[in-house]
Amino acid sequence: MTLWFLKKGRWFHMSGRTLTQRRGGILAGVVAVLMALAFLVTATPARAATVGTYADGSAGFFEWLGETDAANKVRDALNGTVRNEKNTGKNIGSYQTISPTSDKSAFNLDNMCDSLEIMEKCNSLRVQNGLTVLYVDPSLMAISQILANYSASTKQHASVFKVGENFTAGSYDFTVSESFNALYNEEKSYWESSACNAARNWFNSYKAAHGFNDALNELSNTYPTEFKNAGHYLNIINPEYKTTGSACAVGSYYIQEQSFDFGARGKNTYTVARFEELLDQYLDLVRENDPGHLDPSGPFPGDHKLSIQQPSAGGSVSNYIGEYHSPGEDVWVEVAVHPGYVLDYVIVEGVNLVTWSEYANEPGTYAVYFTMPDNDVTVRPVIIKESVPGEEQYNVSVASASHGRVSVDCSKAGYGWLVNVTATPDAGYKVGSFTVTDASGKSVPTGGKDGEMYFLMPESDVTVKVTFVLDAELSITYDKPAHGRVTVDPSSGVKAGDYVTVALWPDNLYIVKSVKVTNLSTGASVALSGSGATRFFTMPDASVKLEVTFGSMFGDDDEEPEVFPTKFTDVASDAWYAKAVKWVSDEGIMNGQGDGTKFEPQKGLQRCEMAKLLYNMAGEPSVNQSVVTRFPDCTAGTWYAPAVAWAYQNGIMTGYQNGSFGTSSGVTREEFATILWRMEGEPSGSGNVWKFPDSPKISPFALEAMKWAVGKEIITGDNGNLSSGKALSRAEAATMLMRWKG
Repeated sequence: MTLWFLKKGRWFHMSGRTLTQRRGGILAGVVAVLMALAFLVTATPARAATVGTYADGSAGFFEWLGETDAANKVRDALNGTVRNEKNTGKNIGSYQTISPTSDKSAFNLDNMCDSLEIMEKCNSLRVQNGLTVLYVDPSLMAISQILANYSASTKQHASVFKVGENFTAGSYDFTVSESFNALYNEEKSYWESSACNAARNWFNSYKAAHGFNDALNELSNTYPTEFKNAGHYLNIINPEYKTTGSACAVGSYYIQEQSFDFGARGKNTYTVARFEELLDQYLDLVRENDPGHLDPSGPFPGDHKLSIQQPSAGGSVSNYIGEYHSPGEDVWVEVAVHPGYVLDYVIVEGVNLVTWSEYANEPGTYAVYFTMPDNDVTVRPVIIKESVPGEEQYNVSVASASHGRVSVDCSKAGYGWLVNVTATPDAGYKVGSFTVTDASGKSVPTGGKDGEMYFLMPESDVTVKVTFVLDAELSITYDKPAHGRVTVDPSSGVKAGDYVTVALWPDNLYIVKSVKVTNLSTGASVALSGSGATRFFTMPDASVKLEVTFGSMFGDDDEEPEVFPTKFTDVASDAWYAKAVKWVSDEGIMNGQGDGTKFEPQKGLQRCEMAKLLYNMAGEPSVNQSVVTRFPDCTAGTWYAPAVAWAYQNGIMTGYQNGSFGTSSGVTREEFATILWRMEGEPSGSGNVWKFPDSPKISPFALEAMKWAVGKEIITGDNGNLSSGKALSRAEAATMLMRWKG
């Protein structure tokens, strides 16, 4: 079994984090194992009535799940009763004992949580290759954990159930997901290179006759170097695998051979999501059953954070009961007030009742009590200077305000005094802003909300200013622009101060020329931020008008695009795709249909046509057409045979899992984008696909490619949507190719 080696710092025991909260954590000296089997059984688990403790580790979870085989594997390893197959006379336990409570152990429940990220990444890569996802097998989880705990510090191989194997050496700042992806890309590139031509051709031939698993096993004997450098990639894309297991452990324990016989496998399999749910349920039960092993800093599920804001002067606040507390819990903090100061009151926003009392044996020290609400809270004591006869006092002025009244509780105040401000808006208005400035114009910190505000008096005169804005609904009006469409969010119920997003959807071959927002009350322009297809503005105290202009991306004429006559009778010279059709025709990339007089722009693009146009772009290099006979739906000597052979030999198009090429199958927009992205070298995508309403429909395998295509404006939208799964037309294919290479 080949293993992963990363590096990881200290992991905390049972810190109350759920599985989903642990995702993406930095790993550093971690050993992680992924295993896969070629069969699948699904059933409803019969969970045990008792719940283990944290010290039981993964064995306790497996027993609770009713997976006794997996639990026994872990316990056998802990008891040292599993022997090495090389008959060294030593059993596993004699090498190193690793307690499940150790943060280095794969049996540790926290590390088990992190290991599921390996499965998620593996499944994501399989989906990108058109394969089904793997299910979780608890017995394989146990085997993976054992192998991870007793692994060497170099790549090792094992033959447990003829399992798949995966290894990566991650850097300090790699996550599991990033390391797994690096492994996949590195070995995939090697396997598809010319260095592996002989091995790849042999493998494909042997696989066709004997299946993927047998071909993979024979590859290790026939081409050991290629197997060593690409075998893990091939395991990830093995279509015969159905189940999997994974593990993460910190460090390495120097067994040179990971080859063991563990007997029967588990009785149930689970989706990764379902396994995550069950593990989260078990962790919750363990926290209730075994609180002694919990990190006292929390948080538990549902807990909220108690924060304190230290006063700028005059005292301090101490928290002796921890940061995280459950709603309804009685909590307290301690406030110590320095001589010459007094505790005026304590602010805990969101809490209705706060009480405090001075310690009888510690004058000037107070215990502040309240009930924890169902949200995070911050405690801020207001400590002011003790009033001294003859103390210098400063003026508190209030600026005039429209649409409301502003008052303060004193016209003069000494340094450090708390000044309360009350703002009462007129009907139909609300408080818009609240500022306090000193004599030099410097802002003074403020607090409070909903018309009840406050500040601490500086050693200066101050001016208090409150503005009021309409609390009524305002409108955003705009005319439908030519050559595109516009959406605003929010589109109704807009009020002054709201943040408005403007999404712009130009038609194909058009771009955004101008965007303007005008205050209908004052006639002034409203400031816009953002660029490209997304703009933002803050709603003023009035309704506004939005004006958008789209123009041709090919010239200065904002209304009419240029015309591009073509030789095809069914392509109008002013059609949005005319320039693209002319370009692919002139470049010899795409030709007409039938007798060549028609392009058939709305006809769906077939996979054989996609291979041909890409082959044409590559210059039609010489290829061995006989390769296409491996596909039952391809015939040597046909017009598309050289293109299919070229696409297959270069790893651009490899066919379907059923062995066919899918010659006459259609191509979706996301599939075409993915092919272009791969030919570009799979660069990182920077485009904002999430601005499109249908972005959640993007297939996982195509997400990075679609980001790239949107960022490069190869795809600009389809009536405001991405339509990633929509069949690609010949006109759209021509347009995407022109935007890519034209």
